[in-house]
Amino acid sequence: QETPLVRPRNTSDNAVPSGSSAAAFVLIRLARLIDNRDYERVAATAMRSVQELMVRYPHAFGHWLCALDSYISKPLEIAVIGKPEDVATKSLMRVINNRYSPNKILAVRKPEEASQIDTPLLRDRSTIDGKPTVYVCEDRVCKIPVNEPDALAAILDKL
Repeated sequence: QETPLVRPRNTSDNAVPSGSSAAAFVLIRLARLIDNRDYERVAATAMRSVQELMVRYPHAFGHWLCALDSYISKPLEIAVIGKPEDVATKSLMRVINNRYSPNKILAVRKPEEASQIDTPLLRDRSTIDGKPTVYVCEDRVCKIPVNEPDALAAILDKL
């Protein structure tokens, strides 16, 4: 068997997204989670390479379009500080997960892991009054942190 001169690349999405569209989507989310704009630039370059095809055949580029939506949208950034097994943390997570927000960036950590995590969204965050606490942010500007499900729901409903 001969070695091909060019490795074939399927850019269109089918029942399974193309590897390139999946990579672009993940790079955008990762860029926003760890605040690395280089990843976002790589994803943007990949999207530009199929820009004309997305316009002409949108039905064949669904995951690419999801990546594009993620790229051009202002993400909702949510940091949760609390133990996952805690009933109060679960109540807060239920409020977050029961709302449709496809471009949200969600980061969760236990209170005692503060020195081990270097994700900008989680940096310098702590619980309030020892209760699980949620920080809701846009463009790294956060609302007042809350630790009650009703207060969290009120904030998310306004966004």
